[in-house]
Amino acid sequence: MTDNSEVKNEKMVQPEYVIVAKSLDEEAERIELPADQDGSLGIQTLAGAFPGAHGLKYKNPATGAFRALLIDPAGTKFFPPADGWENKVFIVICKQQDPAPEKVQPKKGNFLKFYCVFLIRVIN
Repeated sequence: MTDNSEVKNEKMVQPEYVIVAKSLDEEAERIELPADQDGSLGIQTLAGAFPGAHGLKYKNPATGAFRALLIDPAGTKFFPPADGWENKVFIVICKQQDPAPEKVQPKKGNFLKFYCVFLIRVIN
């Protein structure tokens, strides 16, 4: 039989929160997203707050470079960094939209020049 105090303690465990923003800019809105009980962050949780998000990165203080988080093989959750979620701001990685293709306008001058040269050669 389980002790009721153990059950109450399990229910009272607060989730760990992950601070996420669109950029490192101080003006960027930061959102605290709850981590799962296993310490991971669900991709659906991230996508609910940041539509189009498919990755997370943070600035590694030792190197100054950004470090991307690993995703589980099923593609459903982010693994926490080795030193945990705390004291870091994670930046969303969104899918880049393909730029609209440029409209190519025919150059009238080139066509006209070609046509005139063609006519001259045909006539001669």
